[in-house]
Amino acid sequence: LLFSNAWGYTTGGAAEYMVKSFRLMGLNSVVTSDDAAKYETLYGWHSQGGQYGPPGFIPYDTETARKQFKDYYTTFFASGKGKGSAPGMLIFQLADEPGEVNPDPKAASPAFRQWLADQALKPDLFGKGTWEDVNFSLAAPKTPEETRLHYWSRKYRSYLTTRMFALAAEGVRAAAPNHDVQAYVALS
Repeated sequence: LLFSNAWGYTTGGAAEYMVKSFRLMGLNSVVTSDDAAKYETLYGWHSQGGQYGPPGFIPYDTETARKQFKDYYTTFFASGKGKGSAPGMLIFQLADEPGEVNPDPKAASPAFRQWLADQALKPDLFGKGTWEDVNFSLAAPKTPEETRLHYWSRKYRSYLTTRMFALAAEGVRAAAPNHDVQAYVALS
């Protein structure tokens, strides 16, 4: 069992009391803000880390976004808010109740077109003659072709959102003190 929430950010004597109390209740991992390594040593459990939300590197280009996340988390754990993370950190919360990404239609359109082609779709599904005429759009549809474009734009937006979090998790695993860390998103 793992306990972590607002009380998990207590320090000093209050943290000591919390850890000992929860240990007596049978929890085998309690997160504290400053003493995670100490309690890993004393009790043999693992700790967790996290942030409210990762940077929004939207993966129109996967390799560019992968490098951005890797660089971000390398700095995060070396000299940023994650500096001093305990070596036994097994869990890292990437985000708490995130929304979907908000793609810039102009920036998203080239990769969106390629993604549509990869789905074995044709431009005529959207009433267009070439892929260059098809653009990412979340505008309210008025025609059947625009409705299909809106549907596929929403699907692409969902794809970008999940891809972004997957790349962020990859960046955390590469840079965290424990490379076996599990990075997750709290969807509550």
